[in-house]
Amino acid sequence: MEYEDYKKKIIDARRAYNSGDINASISLFEEAMEEFCDVDDALDLGLIYSEAKRFNDAKRLIEGIIKEEEEDYARSFYCLGYILDENNEYSEALLNYKKAYSIDPIAKYAFAIARMLDEMNDKEAIKYYLVASKDMKNDYWVNLNIGSWYERHSKYDEALKYTLKAYNISNNKEMVNYNLGVIYSRLEKYDLSLKHYLDEIKCDKPYELVYYNLGVLYKDVYKDYENSKYYYLKGISKNKENLNLWYNLGCLNAIYKNYLDAYRCFLYVKLKKVDVISWIEKDSELADFRESKEYELLKE
Repeated sequence: MEYEDYKKKIIDARRAYNSGDINASISLFEEAMEEFCDVDDALDLGLIYSEAKRFNDAKRLIEGIIKEEEEDYARSFYCLGYILDENNEYSEALLNYKKAYSIDPIAKYAFAIARMLDEMNDKEAIKYYLVASKDMKNDYWVNLNIGSWYERHSKYDEALKYTLKAYNISNNKEMVNYNLGVIYSRLEKYDLSLKHYLDEIKCDKPYELVYYNLGVLYKDVYKDYENSKYYYLKGISKNKENLNLWYNLGCLNAIYKNYLDAYRCFLYVKLKKVDVISWIEKDSELADFRESKEYELLKE
């Protein structure tokens, strides 16, 4: 195979990948690399292996590149970090992202480090997020993640600032309206919180917890039983294994004296091997329910 033929096959491999045929793409990459192998093409194949859940193949390929050819090529370490990240090997992923950044301190690598540190609840994440934001100030995920970090650390003004930046970049993308709903709720701006939660469920893939938060908001702030119940049930229809939704629906029914329905919700949680009795015992809203025959039946 001549080098020109190699490049043509690589183009075909990329075309197959872009059309969604990952297996054909892998086969074409592998055929092309039987005689020639450009480093970046091999790294791309490693990433495609990872996407196909062939993590061992992906790691073996890129570790070989690093060992034999490219000990100082930052993208090699970044790609290895990405593969480890996708396989939930966060500590090793972080080491490789940091190695890539030490060779070539670009914003993309700083953002990868920030994500890993954030995943590991390391407060140093914000340092790398802010470094990344200098060159990626119009990146949706950079701004959204910075806003999320500030919200989790109770810095709500900064959280709002960055989350609104993400919103202005793309106001109908997943998570951004949910995050704004959370922040406005923290700031006790409940009408704005409600607006953004409702906008979140209009997205193609709304964040699952939005239904829980809507149920709580309607119950605790607006004292609206019907809407609270509706969103708890909507959330359950999306994921019936979310036991927090079942429990809160049970609480809602108990508060409004629908003890049989409350019992059924709590029983579902109990049957999932959760100590729901201890939850109920500690819940101040359920004092009356604890005096009911349905509660006695639940304890059996």
